[in-house]
Amino acid sequence: MNPIVMNKILTISTIDKKILIILQSGSNIIDKLYIEEENRQAELLVVNMEKLLQKNNIWYEDLDCVSVINGPGSFIGLKVAIATVKAIKSVYNNIKVITNNVFEILSFRENFDFSLKHLILLLLMKL
Repeated sequence: MNPIVMNKILTISTIDKKILIILQSGSNIIDKLYIEEENRQAELLVVNMEKLLQKNNIWYEDLDCVSVINGPGSFIGLKVAIATVKAIKSVYNNIKVITNNVFEILSFRENFDFSLKHLILLLLMKL
């Protein structure tokens, strides 16, 4: 059985009251955006997600997958990220959705120094 190859993946993380958006093709990062304004995920997530997509001449229908980190983390931040992914999926039904939690991602590494920057690399290793 052949593995599913996903070309364009948009990853969203709001686990630490900040926003991380990663656009990748396969395991290669095309672009990323880290927004350090705390407690403003609801107003900043979609706007910045669309800026990142437009900057790279990609739109939602070009994506194969949307990935969301679903915890542990800020309850409101997680709710915002998951609601955003559900909205994308409801409009673009062909997009696959992947949910990951930090513990799943970290389980792929024996020794780690946890930070959001390392989370990007660990997430990419899983995909």
